[in-house]
Amino acid sequence: MFQVSAHCFAVFLAKMGSATLTSSAFNLENAGSNGCWDYIDIKDANGDLIETRCGTSFADMVIPGDSFIINLKTDGSVRRSGFSISYGEGSGG
Repeated sequence: MFQVSAHCFAVFLAKMGSATLTSSAFNLENAGSNGCWDYIDIKDANGDLIETRCGTSFADMVIPGDSFIINLKTDGSVRRSGFSISYGEGSGG
């Protein structure tokens, strides 16, 4: 579980030129049709946004390139259980 008003990030390296992200648990507060209150941004090595994720589902995704960044941002209210994401190098196929 994460703290309210959290803002942190992690940088990951993928030697094979891409990575496949999978999640065994994912629960971040969403705002329905208004977007996300708690979310992760997945960015490429240049910091360009690939995708923003929140809610309770996380479909596997392939990240191109040799590194990527996951940025967590939460608001100051409701706390959910958080997430567990792992990655494997290559496209998984």
